[in-house]
Amino acid sequence: MSKKMLWGATLPGCLLLALVWATMALSGNSLANPPDGDGNHNHGGGGGGGGGGNLAVTVTFQDLPGDGLMSDCHDCPTTCECLSPYIDDVDNVGAQIDQQGNLAFGIGKAKRNQLAIRTLFFDFSDCASADPADCTPPFFDDGGLGSGLTNVLMFTAGVDLRAMAVGEVSEELSLYGTFDPSEVSQALRFFFDPSDDSCPGSTTITVRHTGPDTWEIEAGPDDVACLREGGHDSIQRGLYHMPFKFTVQTK
Repeated sequence: MSKKMLWGATLPGCLLLALVWATMALSGNSLANPPDGDGNHNHGGGGGGGGGGNLAVTVTFQDLPGDGLMSDCHDCPTTCECLSPYIDDVDNVGAQIDQQGNLAFGIGKAKRNQLAIRTLFFDFSDCASADPADCTPPFFDDGGLGSGLTNVLMFTAGVDLRAMAVGEVSEELSLYGTFDPSEVSQALRFFFDPSDDSCPGSTTITVRHTGPDTWEIEAGPDDVACLREGGHDSIQRGLYHMPFKFTVQTK
C-alpha cells in the first residue's frame, strides 16, 4: 500500500517542550536549562550527572530479525552498502546526550536546509492491543515494514544516563519519536511511556550503562509502544510490540 502518515497541529505540553528542546540541541543550540514541561518527564535534576555541555555520541542498531526499529543497514549485506553507525554531525545526523542525561537522536534534523542521507525503518505489524482491530497504522509496506524514513526525531526521558554507574541497569526509561516524511506535510508520533494517559498500555524500556562511555537501550519483545496520529486531539492508532536494541557511545 502507499504510505499515509498524518499529524495534528499541536502536541501535549511536556512532549512539545521536550521536542523543541531536543531539536534545538541537535541544531547546535546550547540550552542551559531545558524546559521542564509539566514535570513528569524531567527526572535528571538541575545539571544531570555530567555537566559541561552536551555529549556527542554514535548510535549503532543491533538489527536483529523481528525488530520493530532498525537502521538502514538492517538487510545488509544483501541489498545495500552498510553505513552504520549513526554519528553525530555526520550525514545530517544529530546524536547527543544533554546535560540532564537525555539522549536526543535525529535524522535530517541536525542542520537546516540540508537533506537527510540516513534513514530508519519501523515495523508496526505486531499488534499488542487487546482488539487487533484497534491497530490501524497509517502506513504499511511489505507486511508492515515502513520504507526508510528520514526526518525522524527520537529522545529519551526518565533516566539520567550521565548519572548512571557503570554496570547499572534501569527499566524506567521512556522513549519518544516523531516522523516527518518528505512526501506529506504532516507526521506521526510513537512512544514507550506508561505515564502518558493519552494511550494506556504502553511500557517503559531498559537502559544499561555497560562501560564508561557506552549505554545499551533496549525494548524487549513484551514491551509496548503506542502509535498516535495528531496532537491535542490525537487519535490512537494502536499498541505494538516493536523490539529493538541499540548502543550509544560517546565520540
